[in-house]
Amino acid sequence: MQAPDSIPAVAEPTVIYVINREWSPEANARATYDATRMYWRVGADTRQRAVYALGVAGGVVRGAYRIQSWHSGDEEGRWGFDGVPAPELGAVGTSVERLAPPRGAANPVRRYLDGIPTSDEKPVKAIARELNVEPLARIMYGQRELFHSNFLAWFFDALPKLADAVFRDLTTDDATSLTTVRRVERERENLDLVLHWPDAAPLVIENKVFSLPERVQLDEYRGKTARWKGSPAQHILLSMSPPHEPVEGWTYLSYQELAERIDLALPDNDDSSYEVETVRRYSRVVRLLSALLDTTVVHSMEESAWLDSSQLAEIDSTQTRTALRKLRARRVQAVIAAEGRRWDGRSPPSATASL
Repeated sequence: MQAPDSIPAVAEPTVIYVINREWSPEANARATYDATRMYWRVGADTRQRAVYALGVAGGVVRGAYRIQSWHSGDEEGRWGFDGVPAPELGAVGTSVERLAPPRGAANPVRRYLDGIPTSDEKPVKAIARELNVEPLARIMYGQRELFHSNFLAWFFDALPKLADAVFRDLTTDDATSLTTVRRVERERENLDLVLHWPDAAPLVIENKVFSLPERVQLDEYRGKTARWKGSPAQHILLSMSPPHEPVEGWTYLSYQELAERIDLALPDNDDSSYEVETVRRYSRVVRLLSALLDTTVVHSMEESAWLDSSQLAEIDSTQTRTALRKLRARRVQAVIAAEGRRWDGRSPPSATASL
């Protein structure tokens, strides 16, 4: 399925409501409007300034409205609005991935009272600054895949209901499963994660962050799981970067999609426990990290092969800077190899590109 376009810039003050719990794919226009408009904790400044309201579920805009008036709810401090659809924004169906929640924002109301910026207003430098102040991101430095695998194993154990909403539908039902208890394994035969349920096939997760997936390694891992007793395992490739081509037996899950699944599973603001808040902040770090790695993607043969050193300097971690350079180099290499195969002995166009 093709990824949605990024949300366009919005010049007017805008408030985003995360309606993950209230919205479903079957929701009609009225249900989406009601899920978006009531009732939220909204301060006087937002009520005075906000021109547009967007309802977002799963990282995608489901409804866009021009606010006409506000009214108070039954609970003190909560407000709803009356409005009309705002097709002029061209926002419905677009992704808000590049708009990571503001630092410190844990509630479902996200204010962009200076408007929503264009996509080129969030370069490496800005993303890096946001990552630098995130405690989880700082803990992650130097650990990468290990950090994420350990964190997801903790999530699976500590918050089983929420974790099941994120992962359970990625495997198949199996009433004959040999597993009698719900559990997670780490580094079984060098596999990052193996999730077990009593009524399902094992779910194997191979985790990549800065490195690109390798077919040889994935085939080797499938050979290992094929020897396991019981139900055939299901295989998930969790990665910031998709493989160059589909790998038999593996389903690709991007980290952005993981963040969307987490956001859909989390309660909006009813649970402020340490565990739930930690998972919420992890989702934000994942989105920021995804945005950072997206800056290494090659979009044109006219680009420089090198990343902007002045922007990379904003990243505190030397290891992260090195990893980004290596990832960019591998992506440039892949583009050059693809171009070579495309021309296949014919004379390529004049080499005017920076690559």
